[in-house]
Amino acid sequence: DEIKQDRNDMHLACNTLKENQYLVPTSKRISASERIVPTFDKILTSERYFPFVPIIKNALVALEEYSGTPIDIEFAIDFDGSGNGRFYLLQLRALVGRPEHRKIKIPRIPDEKIVLKSSNVLGNGFRYNIQHLVYVPPENYSLENSYAIAREIGKINEILGRQRYILVGPGRWGTSSPELGVPVEYSEISNAVVIVELSTNNTDPELSYGTHFFGDLIASKTLYIPVFVERGGEINKRFLDDQPNKFNSKYVKLITIKSGFKVYVSGEKDTGLICIQ
Repeated sequence: DEIKQDRNDMHLACNTLKENQYLVPTSKRISASERIVPTFDKILTSERYFPFVPIIKNALVALEEYSGTPIDIEFAIDFDGSGNGRFYLLQLRALVGRPEHRKIKIPRIPDEKIVLKSSNVLGNGFRYNIQHLVYVPPENYSLENSYAIAREIGKINEILGRQRYILVGPGRWGTSSPELGVPVEYSEISNAVVIVELSTNNTDPELSYGTHFFGDLIASKTLYIPVFVERGGEINKRFLDDQPNKFNSKYVKLITIKSGFKVYVSGEKDTGLICIQ
């Protein structure tokens, strides 16, 4: 209805879909059997109305060069159709990706060395020589102790300093709703290089996709592995439970392995794996 109210905007932004399903330039008269379809053809193919193509091209090149990684952006345009207008950059985010854009080859690992495995991953990457793993056993987590657990993880993050670690726990990390997962702030897990979200009866890690917190993980090159046991994911709970706790807590475990952990994430194979080196 708004398009019909402004013929100039309609002329710039739309084409008309005829009865036999082909597009033609929009005219002043549109029959009842025809439909108006936004295509923005004239804006994309001509700089007469607004120089959109060179602006977006230059913006993407400059922003990708500044960010050092492929990006996506959100933007808005305000123009009058005579060549004058403004381009507004609303948001910039790094695309899911890693420095290791090459194919990640996941070797055969003996079962006894596998800590966890997932068949639902995003991104691509490889990490090794990670000596620490912070683990919240799902049975230790509840609404009553959710914030206490979050603060304990923040304390471990502070103690470890610049030492890298893997973070494993139930549900969504960084949620503001404790019933969905551990309500940590990003600053409380800033040294984690791998984030693992475990699916439980009450939590679903798939909720993290698309959140701002997840965007922070991608921007910081943190690998993300959701584990759905009901979909073929595996977790070596006996190994995690048997390891001594290096942190004084009944809720959170700090596991240290001198030989270290290796982490493989292959978006192509849709597989994530954490194992002992």
